[in-house]
Amino acid sequence: MSCRTALIVLLGSAAVACGGDSTAPGDSTPPADSIVSIEVTPGTATMEVGETLQLTAVARHASGRTVGAASATWSSNDETVAIVSTAGLVAAVGGGAATVTASHQGYSGHAQVTVRAPCQVTGLTVTPAEFTVAMGATVTLTATPTQQNCEEVALEWSSENPGIAEVSEVGVVTGVWPGSADITVNVEGTTLVAVSRATVRPPYPEGRITFTHLPMDAELSTGFIGLGNLNVLPEDHGAFLTSPEAVGQPATIPVYAPADGWIEGLIYDSLAWGRDLSMRIRYSTTVWTNYGHLSDFAPDIWTASGLLDKGFGDYRVYIPVSAGQIVAYTGEQVWGFDFYVGDDDLELGLISPSRYPYPWTKAGYPYDYFDEPQLSQLKALTIRQDEPRAGKVDYDIPGRIIGNWFLEGAEGWGGEPAQLAIVYDFIDGTRIAIADGSTRVDGSSEAQVYWVEGNAPRPEQVGVGYGLVKYEIRWRWFRDQYRSHGWSDVLGTFLVEMTEAGKIRVEKVLGKRADEVTGFSEAARTYVR
Repeated sequence: MSCRTALIVLLGSAAVACGGDSTAPGDSTPPADSIVSIEVTPGTATMEVGETLQLTAVARHASGRTVGAASATWSSNDETVAIVSTAGLVAAVGGGAATVTASHQGYSGHAQVTVRAPCQVTGLTVTPAEFTVAMGATVTLTATPTQQNCEEVALEWSSENPGIAEVSEVGVVTGVWPGSADITVNVEGTTLVAVSRATVRPPYPEGRITFTHLPMDAELSTGFIGLGNLNVLPEDHGAFLTSPEAVGQPATIPVYAPADGWIEGLIYDSLAWGRDLSMRIRYSTTVWTNYGHLSDFAPDIWTASGLLDKGFGDYRVYIPVSAGQIVAYTGEQVWGFDFYVGDDDLELGLISPSRYPYPWTKAGYPYDYFDEPQLSQLKALTIRQDEPRAGKVDYDIPGRIIGNWFLEGAEGWGGEPAQLAIVYDFIDGTRIAIADGSTRVDGSSEAQVYWVEGNAPRPEQVGVGYGLVKYEIRWRWFRDQYRSHGWSDVLGTFLVEMTEAGKIRVEKVLGKRADEVTGFSEAARTYVR
């Protein structure tokens, strides 16, 4: 029926569509030939940088029919990842994700493109850069590559010396034997490497330990002196003395390890009388001893250290020793050998501990480290009879002149004569002793130490406002290995005044008694804590 006939039949009661692209009023169905969407194929794609991919766009009509959209306009929302030509050819240019769009007659279709960039490693670090691990213990290292676009970076681990420190394929380091070794990690297939320095220490016990043996047979020693011998400040060690008859004789008096431990250091040197040897033994994570001025090492120590072939020097070694084992000999020196106990857990009563060198600030009180019967034997040998029997190094009292002082303007330790001590004698603990860093009157290279005539006023009582103190001084000296002393004449007067808290003014005037000195001259010096 024609459109005209339909109009007659319906008598104008309705409007009838004539043709395929028309719709009746109120009818939302698009014409069959109308475009309803644009479809892009493939809809998703994964590409490598440098690859290309042809996309196609089709227009879908309402009837379901599809035709190529040759005139579509192509675009990319991120051209650092993917660019697209006017014909839909996509080129992958950088890692990431981009949306490629085809637009035609107001409609758009999309393809999601993921571009995988090549893995690039540009740097490598390892932490920690250095570390200490006990024998048998482990430390896990962390290697961090600087990389882009890598899902995983293959690493290779190796040890410079597996006999000291082993490393697993995932960076776990195991201590094997004391010493040091470089642990290296590198990125496979590259020249990128990083190095961590491993120091393996013996498996020391933690903290304070007790010595079960004296360093020297009590019956072969003529005495023990403790801490505090002035030179210029109170010394941080004592000494075991030998008989004068041992001078010039072969070194046959044995020196023992007082507990199980490891020899960590040996010094091989010489003095006029022969070898001058030192030894450091560590017993725990915090406690060790130093032996100084030994005459000889035990044969097995020489063998283990190899020092006879190396000559003079200061050597780091790791040699295990047992309590009571002979490690050295003394006998050629009149005074025996030095004995120092160090303890890293100690905090001495010093006003400015940062001014002192390590290990001076860690000097342990010898009696605290011996058990019975060794403690009683050591006390019986101790020459000093005043408390504290084993001596003292930290006499400092804030606001008083007693203790250790440093020349104003001197940095750190300062060196002689930058130090000054007003303390008590290390043998006769009742006597005020003064050392100012000056040369001894007998011409020796050691610092001069003085005793105070009349032994007053007590330095722990002298502070700000006390006024000028005039100490008449004598040269301190001993006749018989510190057991008895003699007196020199009065050498002069030592002036001291605390001008303010933490600061004193001093001057030594030789050749004059106290009543002949009225006050300071231009030679006076200022000392601080």
